Amino acid sequence: MPAQTYILDFEGSPKRLEVINKAFWRGASIWLDGQEIGAASDRQALLRGVEFKLPDGSTLKVRLIQSLMGNELHILRNGQPIPGSASHPETLVRSAYWVLYLIAAVSLLFGAVGRLTHVNMLGELGIGDFSLAFGFIYIVLGYLVQRHSAPALYAGIVLFAADTVLGLVLTAQTGGTPNTLNIILRGLMFIPLIQAVGPMRALREANRTGA
Repeated sequence: MPAQTYILDFEGSPKRLEVINKAFWRGASIWLDGQEIGAASDRQALLRGVEFKLPDGSTLKVRLIQSLMGNELHILRNGQPIPGSASHPETLVRSAYWVLYLIAAVSLLFGAVGRLTHVNMLGELGIGDFSLAFGFIYIVLGYLVQRHSAPALYAGIVLFAADTVLGLVLTAQTGGTPNTLNIILRGLMFIPLIQAVGPMRALREANRTGA
């Protein structure tokens, strides 16, 4: 499996950290500037988390986290997520704005198809003319979240919730049946948006303090 590479700052001297995972998360080895500094022998060790001392005295912890979104490797240095890792605030905010861009693309695509072809199945999924308008709004919100706008993130969450409810209402009004897969997919899309709320606050606080 390809290594995950990160850059650690050692008092102005960057060092390359590599985490090489075995297939199906059956363990991992951790390397710093080409030297192996430790390993997790199996999946259970990764789930418990393993710790290693770095040359500067700091502590590196690597732990596998399982969630509805899949498996994530959390890498902490002295208790703080390292840049680029799955639990770092910037990574979580990035996931949120890409979800907004994805929602925008899907809304625009299916809204246009539904308007041009009047496909009944799209109506049953709760997709209509309003999807086009929402699509453009999601693009703007995604851009603003990318610029670390907390209000845009909140607006995106509220709009997506309203979009989902409106779709269900329109489906019911037209005599259709809500599509279970569509509901599940929308639920999964909510997760990165909600997960980004705390990290967004952390990033904005860091920007204010210059950290």
